[in-house]
Amino acid sequence: MYKIIRIESTVGNLRVVENAIDEITAAIGISQDDYGKIMVSAMEAVNNAILHGTIPPRKNCRNRD
Repeated sequence: MYKIIRIESTVGNLRVVENAIDEITAAIGISQDDYGKIMVSAMEAVNNAILHGTIPPRKNCRNRD
């Protein structure tokens, strides 16, 4: 089973990923021990992608044409 999720790169959207992990792990019967490992690693990866993989928009940039 897999699920594709597209979220905006904001920390507030971590809940969307967490809910998807809950849904998928419940559907396939993951043990509580494995669930915890999956949740921690996935949330860490998504959080790092949001915090470090996002290029902040440039403000007050002008085109010099």
